[in-house]
Amino acid sequence: MIVVVIIGMLATMAVALFGKVRQNSVVATFANDLRVFKSAMEVYALDNGDYPADTGPGTAPADFLEYLPPNFMETQTPIGGLWDIDIDAAAGVTAAVGVGNLNEPNMDVILQIDKRVDDGDLSSGSFLWLPVDGGRPYWIVEE
Repeated sequence: MIVVVIIGMLATMAVALFGKVRQNSVVATFANDLRVFKSAMEVYALDNGDYPADTGPGTAPADFLEYLPPNFMETQTPIGGLWDIDIDAAAGVTAAVGVGNLNEPNMDVILQIDKRVDDGDLSSGSFLWLPVDGGRPYWIVEE
């Protein structure tokens, strides 16, 4: 009986640790992909004199796809949803990287991403949470 209790306690600790490791992996992968996307937009702008057109979540102009890894735009992000180019002069942003079609976002993960890539505050800095289209993370490439 004691052995069963000890095994149960160890299993509980292992499951909790596995969840934390998985969350850290998602945060690190998303942060890296975010940097890849932002860099691709910056290089594209240098080569073409302007940012790629805003074509909606999961799609991008054909000439921009060569700046990204294969199937990058069509593949779901580590936090869900699809990558999106955001060109929004009305919001005072020249260009941004966002995630569209994000259902049931894990705000704890998104906050951890903000701590890794920005200032840890989703209402300030370059990585923001915008309450449009049900809410979405948004990283400003150029204001």
